[in-house]
Amino acid sequence: MTTSGKGMSVSEDSKVEFLKQKVVNLESALAEADREMEEVVGRMNVAQIEVMELQNEREEAVRETKKLQKTIEQERLRAFEGRFAALNSS
Repeated sequence: MTTSGKGMSVSEDSKVEFLKQKVVNLESALAEADREMEEVVGRMNVAQIEVMELQNEREEAVRETKKLQKTIEQERLRAFEGRFAALNSS
């Protein structure tokens, strides 16, 4: 049987090298997956902030709409009171 300098057969040595390369590849894939995960988490954080901003804008729009509706109602009431007063004074 032929052996390498460490007392392993050529077959065992090639298996060890294959496994070492496999470990390197897996570590590289894991590092890439970690980077991608960080990217996804970052995009999710940005999206959450955008959603919060949109919710705030919506709430402000609802408040403004209610304020405008109240103003319109007050104007209608004033106009009605004005017409009613004009009818009574005739």
